[in-house]
Amino acid sequence: MDECCLSPEEMDRLRIHREIERQLRRDKRDSHRELKLLLLALLKQPIYRSSNVGYVGNNTLDMKDFALKVSNYFKLQLELACLENSNLLQRCPIFGIALILFHFSSFGLIHLICLGTGESGKSTFIKQMRIIHGSGYSEADRKGFTRLVFQNIVTAIQALIDAMKTLQIDYIDDQNISHAEKLSQMEADQVSTLQSWQVDAIRRVWNDHGIQRCYDRRREFQLSDSAKYYFSDLDRITDTQYVPTLQDILRVRVPTTGIIEYPFDLSKVIFRMVDVGGQRSERRKWIHCFENVTSVIFLAALSEYDQVLYESKDDNRLKESLALFKTILSYPWFQESSTILFLNKTDLLVEKIMKSHLATYFPAYTGPQCDAEPAKKFILQMYVENHSGRHKPLYSHFTCATDTENIRIVFKAVKDTLFRENLEKFNLE
Repeated sequence: MDECCLSPEEMDRLRIHREIERQLRRDKRDSHRELKLLLLALLKQPIYRSSNVGYVGNNTLDMKDFALKVSNYFKLQLELACLENSNLLQRCPIFGIALILFHFSSFGLIHLICLGTGESGKSTFIKQMRIIHGSGYSEADRKGFTRLVFQNIVTAIQALIDAMKTLQIDYIDDQNISHAEKLSQMEADQVSTLQSWQVDAIRRVWNDHGIQRCYDRRREFQLSDSAKYYFSDLDRITDTQYVPTLQDILRVRVPTTGIIEYPFDLSKVIFRMVDVGGQRSERRKWIHCFENVTSVIFLAALSEYDQVLYESKDDNRLKESLALFKTILSYPWFQESSTILFLNKTDLLVEKIMKSHLATYFPAYTGPQCDAEPAKKFILQMYVENHSGRHKPLYSHFTCATDTENIRIVFKAVKDTLFRENLEKFNLE
């Protein structure tokens, strides 16, 4: 079919398809050679894990233990090399680990990959997995997020100040004009602490009724979902003894770049989850994780039906997510993978739907205004339709990634489902 005859959704899907295919062709030439070199280096080196020392050639090694040792070895080598060469991930990405580990799938590895557009909640979900099934966050870990919380606050107030100019909204208190000018001059990515004058200026600007009008129009510009959460708790966050809480950590926004892997040892099976960047510029790296995927976890933000992309002011975020979902399911790597759909940010949808009508952006919606439940069902149905024709099942869940108990319940259902699917494969009976 000629491109001129394609619908906007089909054009989006074709664009995403071509983007990934171009990168695949570029990378395919080098991937096998790189993997052989990595294996050769491994076979010549001892592998250290905890206090035990072993070799890959040691026939007494349990296959599961072998996989963990391989994983630890490659992670260590990659981390050390990345300290010396920040471009290493481009030349020698972490997919080497995934390809090696998942060739040994018989000993109980479930490979989950988290995909979705930017800011859909992938990294927040992974943080929840660390809290629920991993090592959690020690006090030292939590202190390490202090700087990021401060940077998120500065970035958010600057976004609001810039939007005040763009939307031509006046400050109610003229003194806040000078406060805003001073805050605009801060370099957000250099912030490590907030001085008292900065805290006072942020508080005054945030409480200005003009800024509140601007905040109500936040769909018209790019603002972190966590802005109000942090601004509403400035006294606690700026206390001299402040240590970020788990909720503070879950709310921190740091765009994911590259590929990050997290293993979780659950009973007889190791769940290995891969988190990837969702912005368009990051998607070309996803292909390195596509082999031997047990299930694709796709996250979509319900509340983004009236927002546009960071990368393109002309593209609706939810439509981009739907196009990406359909494209991902069309790839041969995932034909034997089940799909787990997390329709995320239910809390924000409930708040937003009271002021922003879904039918304005999706005319096919004929349900009532100001009612989140029919809106959720309508959005789910659009994803279900894009999944039609596949022989592997689609499991859908409505989630709030910042709610630990909600994610605990949802992932238990996901885990039980995956266990049932893989009873024979992983000897879980």
